[in-house]
Amino acid sequence: MKTHLAQTTYRIPSILLILLVIILIAAIISVITPTAVTAVKQETVRNTLAPDGSNGLSTLGDYVWLDADRGGDQDSGESGIDGVLVNLWLDDGDSVFNPSQDTLVGQKITGDNPNTPGVEQGWYLFDDIEGVNFYWVEIDASNFGSGGPLENYELTSGSVYGANPMAVYLPTEPYEYLDADFGYAPSATPTNTPTLTPTNTPTLTP
Repeated sequence: MKTHLAQTTYRIPSILLILLVIILIAAIISVITPTAVTAVKQETVRNTLAPDGSNGLSTLGDYVWLDADRGGDQDSGESGIDGVLVNLWLDDGDSVFNPSQDTLVGQKITGDNPNTPGVEQGWYLFDDIEGVNFYWVEIDASNFGSGGPLENYELTSGSVYGANPMAVYLPTEPYEYLDADFGYAPSATPTNTPTLTPTNTPTLTP
């Protein structure tokens, strides 16, 4: 007589199968989502970097103003300063401003912005910058000479916007950088401290 062994069939419970599918989907989403989010962020950044101009070149500027309260910020009622010569230098790669080694690539004189209604003093803009480079924006020394628009003026916005010359890096092309601003105010007049002349103390002779 032959004995037949009963065959046992094992089945995965439906609830366990559903859990496995959910875990698999979650794993796939965790891999795909960061890439998709990164792509969206990069696209957003690219859109914000594009300047208003249609020539595909970068722009850099844009304001020199009279910092009446010497606060370093552009306050309502503080006007721009016209006639200021602004230089744009291409750094030679050492990140140190040196006119004998860096290349002068542009010059502008501050004045009215033709793209805005009314009169806006102190405006300047370099709008034809090519490539990804490191630049220096300099308020030319001639502005501080006799009869210059900044004669007897001193920089008051250095802690807010940057020194003169100002270092600016354009990380991609096109790029729009409009915070190369310089606030100036009349130099503070030092107060003369009176010098006391010592008096001779009489000596009593015994």
